[in-house]
Amino acid sequence: MQVLQARKLAAGHTLTAVILGAIGYYLRKVELNTVFDPVTGLASSKPITYILIALSVFAALVFFLFAIRLRGFTSPEGYERAYRTNSPVVMIISFLLAIVMLFASYKYYIYAKTLDSVIADSILALFAALSGLSYLTLSINAWRRKSGSEMALCCFILVIFICYWLILTYKINAANPVILDYVYDALALCAFALAGYYITGFCYGRGSPAKTLFFSNFSVYLCFVSIAGSHIFPVTVFYSFTASVMLLNSITLMFNLKSTASDDPENDSGDAYSDIPDTEDIFTLPELADDSEELPGTNDE
Repeated sequence: MQVLQARKLAAGHTLTAVILGAIGYYLRKVELNTVFDPVTGLASSKPITYILIALSVFAALVFFLFAIRLRGFTSPEGYERAYRTNSPVVMIISFLLAIVMLFASYKYYIYAKTLDSVIADSILALFAALSGLSYLTLSINAWRRKSGSEMALCCFILVIFICYWLILTYKINAANPVILDYVYDALALCAFALAGYYITGFCYGRGSPAKTLFFSNFSVYLCFVSIAGSHIFPVTVFYSFTASVMLLNSITLMFNLKSTASDDPENDSGDAYSDIPDTEDIFTLPELADDSEELPGTNDE
């Protein structure tokens, strides 16, 4: 029952992130249309700004409370077991995401050639393409129950992509006196970087489901808010990709949660797909009877 409760909490966690993100998206749209002066670009003090700030604080508090309630649960060691699925749905979605990211990376590279910082932005396009392929590799290996050093490498590429993107965002807006213009973009990338850090921990057997779900779903909320900004098409796709990855990771992780309580009858199952025998279990021969046990009718008089 505790495992079922954890999955309900995690499902509510993910659904809450989507609902709050949709509300944040709407409020951010209203804020961009009313707060910023169309001529000077400066921001004026309007109630919508404080409402969005209050919503963001409320979202962080809700995700924090969810995370506290999940502290009594853990997940199997290894990324391929913590994020494993019993159907190729996640793998198919990640394949589509990889195609979209490759296309968006190409479009961003074309855009980067018109900028003065063509090399720096071209590197971002390269990392974006590699991130789409990396998540596809992670999804395929998780579905095939395959582990290896490439799992940590793929997670590392995702984190590097976000960190490099965050550096470029700061560089572009370093001279911008209106912090409100890019603050949610920076927060979204920071939250995703932290989520990627904790996701990478599963590759080394040190995963933390509560912290991972907190930063994953908080980054989803912030990505929704950031998507409302006036970005070029490739950047909007990048934000959509990060939100989709975090949502898929949250959903797959919650189905593999298990209780740390020793008296939980479902704790021995390990995860939601433990009824599927592993390959080595299928080909294991049954143990022979102990030699010390006497079979009926074999006693010599």
